[in-house]
Amino acid sequence: MAFKKEYRNIMEEFPEWEYLTEIGVRDMFGKTIERYTTDLVIDRDRNYYLIPQGCTNINRDEKEIHFYALCIDGIVLNMEVIENATGSAWDGTYECHWNIEKIIFPEDWLEIGINDKKLVDIIKEAFTVQTYTKTFTSERTISLTIDVSALDDKTIEKKILK
Repeated sequence: MAFKKEYRNIMEEFPEWEYLTEIGVRDMFGKTIERYTTDLVIDRDRNYYLIPQGCTNINRDEKEIHFYALCIDGIVLNMEVIENATGSAWDGTYECHWNIEKIIFPEDWLEIGINDKKLVDIIKEAFTVQTYTKTFTSERTISLTIDVSALDDKTIEKKILK
């Protein structure tokens, strides 16, 4: 199976909330994530989740940084991401560029045995699904790029937090 975007009723607590908080998913301030959401990007077969954690305000801060948790087999990778989108889905000029600027790896990351290439594939798959909605479809999008060069400067082993 693959990542899918699942839409939810914002008035109902989402069933994955307990599991995600148990494995350590927090919002961008380190607080417990909200119990309600409108959508999640999930790969149920592989037990992978892409969870938005919040974002800064471009009017207050230098740039708008989006924070995401990528959960892989119960391990949480926190990411800082810049999204640049231009154009419109309505006239077929939509372009989206995700730049994964920072990935924070926990100490137990190496235990699950996912190398850099496989991680890049997982990230690209998750953010591709995150991009497309009922309005922003691949047919209405000129280009989608996902830059994961944050992994290029060092190997994962050197980025592990200790």
